[in-house]
Amino acid sequence: MNNLNQLCALLLLTASSLSYAVGPSTVHNLCTSGEEVIFNCRLNDATASFCFSGSSKITTYRYGNAKKLDLLMQQDEANKSTFFISNATYIGGGETHVRFNNKNHTYIIFDKTIREDGWPTFSAGIVVFKSGHKQAQLECTNDASIGERAYKILIREQFMKIEDSLK
Repeated sequence: MNNLNQLCALLLLTASSLSYAVGPSTVHNLCTSGEEVIFNCRLNDATASFCFSGSSKITTYRYGNAKKLDLLMQQDEANKSTFFISNATYIGGGETHVRFNNKNHTYIIFDKTIREDGWPTFSAGIVVFKSGHKQAQLECTNDASIGERAYKILIREQFMKIEDSLK
């Protein structure tokens, strides 16, 4: 019986691994090998990944899919003026933002935990502003969170609610 359970577990693991590898989206993040995933947000037709290379000390934001990157932003250790982090704590939760600019666009990556009706509610995504006007708010379809490494490598700035951040 024990061998039968082990065989069933092995078959189940093999089958789930195969479905994972050949499923509809084989790209689960856009970080390269050797990069640490700091944030990974799967969207309907794209992925947003925030990555850090420990060897080169380069922080990279990539947005797009396996075939084409629509946006690539980088910051090296010597020039820490691209990405900024802020956070606030709430009773029963908190919120973290990573902000960066590209021409006349401002991007805010966020993750947020708030208490509603006594239960925590989680959300994460990206808000895009153009010339100070909100253009889009993209919600992650996966369980996304800004990783601890971001607090160690990014410049801290004062927290502002997303809707107040460009006023």
